[in-house]
Amino acid sequence: MSKILSIQELQSLQKKGETLYKFIVNELSTKKPFYLSFSDVEDTTTAFLNKAIGNLYNNFSSEELNKYLSIIDLDDLDKYLLKKVITRAKVDIKNISEIDEVLENE
Repeated sequence: MSKILSIQELQSLQKKGETLYKFIVNELSTKKPFYLSFSDVEDTTTAFLNKAIGNLYNNFSSEELNKYLSIIDLDDLDKYLLKKVITRAKVDIKNISEIDEVLENE
């Protein structure tokens, strides 16, 4: 059975994006699928999503994230914001890789 964490449980935490990021990293290390629920969350921000989700792409591949992490119960606006955050994270990682490659070849 997959674990489900409700974002609502984190709403009172001061550094909720960072706290959620640490939780997700810990869950991903178990190599077991889990769900991240945004039920009862009215609005998220791109800053929160960048900290909690976007930063995952620094340490995990898209394949790993898709295999183990399922994000559920997002409204349409938050889905749109999450897609923007993920796209930006992937572009940033690609750019860093390209810069590293250029520096290695000099």
